[in-house]
Amino acid sequence: MRPRLRTGPAEAELRLHQHRLLRRGLLRRGMFERHLHRQPDVVRLPMRRPAGVARADRRTVAVAAAVVAFTGALLGGVRGARAQSPADEAEALIRQGTELRHNGEDARALPYFEGAYHLSRNPRTAAQLGLVKMALGYCVDAEGLLDEALAVPEHPWIARNRAILEQTRANARKSVGEVTVAGSPAGAQVLVNGRPAGTMPLAAPLRLDRGPAELQVRAPGYVPASRALTIAAGSRETVSITLSPVAAPGAPPISSPATAPPVPAVAAGPPAAMLASPAGPPDRAAGNEPPAVEASRPLKPLAFIAGGLATASVVFAIVETVTAAHRSDDFNNHTGPAPTAGDPTRRAPDCQTAQLSDDCRAVRDAWQRARTLAIVGYVGAGVLAGTSAALFALAHHDARADSSSPGTAPRLACAPTLPSPGLSCALRF
Repeated sequence: MRPRLRTGPAEAELRLHQHRLLRRGLLRRGMFERHLHRQPDVVRLPMRRPAGVARADRRTVAVAAAVVAFTGALLGGVRGARAQSPADEAEALIRQGTELRHNGEDARALPYFEGAYHLSRNPRTAAQLGLVKMALGYCVDAEGLLDEALAVPEHPWIARNRAILEQTRANARKSVGEVTVAGSPAGAQVLVNGRPAGTMPLAAPLRLDRGPAELQVRAPGYVPASRALTIAAGSRETVSITLSPVAAPGAPPISSPATAPPVPAVAAGPPAAMLASPAGPPDRAAGNEPPAVEASRPLKPLAFIAGGLATASVVFAIVETVTAAHRSDDFNNHTGPAPTAGDPTRRAPDCQTAQLSDDCRAVRDAWQRARTLAIVGYVGAGVLAGTSAALFALAHHDARADSSSPGTAPRLACAPTLPSPGLSCALRF
């Protein structure tokens, strides 16, 4: 067995001195805090230690090396995580968009700048997005974004490019036209190109990009109205729109008076005699009764017409049902551009949120319209089918009555009323 190392006052002082030297060396390398938890309680001189103690020191050094390696890996992971922060992703998108703009591809660069603005909203991303929108002709949006960027003049990037940004904003303001919308009723919704722009009365004129624009005004209980406008750069115009109330459901439609059909001339005589003696069939041999106009009973043709309309209504309802199913699938599967630094062409579903885009709203409206038309088609088909069956039953009943007792079948006769213009009809059973 190997002899143990004796401990004494001199050796204890020597161990303390060596311990201090070792701690200074570790402090220089930046590893003391992690090595302190794993070092042995007693540090001995390597030249005077037994072999077992030297092996313990080698284990300590190995543990310290492992701690250093772990610390380096941790710091590398932190750097990698920082590289994926929203600010870094926005910076990468700005670089890619700038390259596209240098190549004259402003339309392709727009999604990159929009993605950078949504990832990191700051004066620089707002200014970059405003510049590309101005290049594409979206002057109203460009003006708002440049106002947002220039509101922070102390930003370094804004300070370096302030002159260019102010000049671009001035050009955007010159290219915008203003439309003052007046009219009634109060609270009516105003839409520009299908997008809500406020309610009547508007607090300020509408600022629109130059070019064609569609102005719509609608309100519950009123007939909607629209105007087609052409906006010129720097133009100022006023549009007055007054909505008309929707007619009540029971109100009769206003139409021009119908012209009475020509009535053939008849011999003079008391036309009311036909109505005075309703009992029994009219005596056609009597010479004192004016000739009556006997109305035909086209029940069977009307039954066929109603049946055909019912069939057409069913076909229409089926077509609208299929259309509604397709529109529902389009709404659920609709995607919009959502570029990232790794995938600039990435698209993601955008119709599952509370704030719907214009495309999503149009698809949803088309689905609702198709569904409503399908319901109307089915209801109309049921009503027309019932009408057709009733007409067929009446036609069959009349045919049997005519064949059994022609004299007792119902008859409808009409005759003109003289001297006043008019027509009198009588139904006899």
